[in-house]
Amino acid sequence: MRWRPRMRYFLLTANAFIVLLPVGAIVFLRLWDTHLVRVTEERLIAESSVLAAMWRQRIAPAAPPADTPAPAASLAEGYQILPPPG
Repeated sequence: MRWRPRMRYFLLTANAFIVLLPVGAIVFLRLWDTHLVRVTEERLIAESSVLAAMWRQRIAPAAPPADTPAPAASLAEGYQILPPPG
């Protein structure tokens, strides 16, 4: 006589599949999300490096020399600090 699995094994297998499929999907999607965040961060870092290099080549040479005073220091000389109201 040939052995046939019982109905409870079929139901156990179906229920295990129903439970494990969403759990596996959640794990996969969390890993995929982490991967996408890492790739996006790498691309943004690469883009910022390119922009920094362009800034150094085009804008930095036109900047004033380092021995000139900062604009904030020269602007603050013309203002008077008022006492608090009260």
